[in-house]
Amino acid sequence: MTRTILSAALVLVAISYSATADTSRGAHSGFAVVGSDGTLERGSNTTGAIHLGTGIYEVDFASSVKKCAYTATIALPGSSGVNAPGFVTVAGRSDTVDGVYLKTFDQKGDLADTAFQLNVRC
Repeated sequence: MTRTILSAALVLVAISYSATADTSRGAHSGFAVVGSDGTLERGSNTTGAIHLGTGIYEVDFASSVKKCAYTATIALPGSSGVNAPGFVTVAGRSDTVDGVYLKTFDQKGDLADTAFQLNVRC
C-alpha cells in the first residue's frame, strides 16, 4: 500500500514538473489547426501558417520550437466530416527557430494540399 502511494506521488511530481518546466530558453509547446490553403484556423502559441506550394507549409510559433517534438496528422480543420486518406511529414525549419516545416501527401504519395493538425511539445 505504501509503495503504491509513493509511486502515485512520484507520478504526480513528474507531471507537475513537466507542466512547469523551465522555459527560460524560449521553448514553449503549442498546436496549430491549418486548412488546406494554409489558413491558420486555430492554435496555441502560433503566429501564423504559410502555404509555400502544393502540399508544402510552414507554421510559425511565438517562441523557439527548435528543440521540441513535432507530430502532425491529416485532419479537417472543423469538428465534423471525413478527411481523405493521406500522410504528413514534419521537420524543424533550418533557417528559423520558431518554424515547423510540413509536407502533406495523398494516399498515393503525391504532394497534395491537405488540412492538418500539428502538435509541438517542448
